[in-house]
Amino acid sequence: MTRLILPALVIVLLAGCLSKQTSDRVLQDSTTRVDSLPAQHALAADSSNQAGDAEYEMSECVFDSSTYKFTTDALRRYKTDIRYRWNKQTAEATTVLDNGDTLIFHIGGCDHFSCTATLNTAIPLTDSVALFKRCLWVAENFVSAFDDKYATCISKGLFWREESYDKQLVHRFQINNPDTAVTNYVYDGFSFHKKGSRTRIEISEYMN
Repeated sequence: MTRLILPALVIVLLAGCLSKQTSDRVLQDSTTRVDSLPAQHALAADSSNQAGDAEYEMSECVFDSSTYKFTTDALRRYKTDIRYRWNKQTAEATTVLDNGDTLIFHIGGCDHFSCTATLNTAIPLTDSVALFKRCLWVAENFVSAFDDKYATCISKGLFWREESYDKQLVHRFQINNPDTAVTNYVYDGFSFHKKGSRTRIEISEYMN
């Protein structure tokens, strides 16, 4: 009787072990499949959110923010085969002009549609006559995104110089626009900055 009981007991124990191993494998397989689903869904959700955020940001822009197109089109109007380097971070184009001056140029924006031109020239800060002529040239050829009033004010002397503590290094001027009509155009003034023996001319205007 004892001989019959022992083999039966062994069979029961073996069957129990096999059943437990099979259950563990099934549980492990099920856990792997279930755990992988949230990661996939999370990735899809993140992609959806990113697209939504981008669409939201674009819809929040007051103006068309195609800065590259606006800027490069203006450069090509000045010279069809002009060569330039585009900076994605600052959204500016840099080009070396025929006389050796370097122009940094930008048109566009989101909340404010601006036009800014920075010209690095060999003209010294002490040569104000030559600087005003060069500044007028920049205004006529580049800073005219809205109208020609900026260049007109410079050519007619409709501006005044700001008093500043650093006048040996910087000359700042504000446009005195005689037009009293209410517009959203802002002629932001221009300035001459001493850079060693050279000068940096800065001109800007914007629409808000």
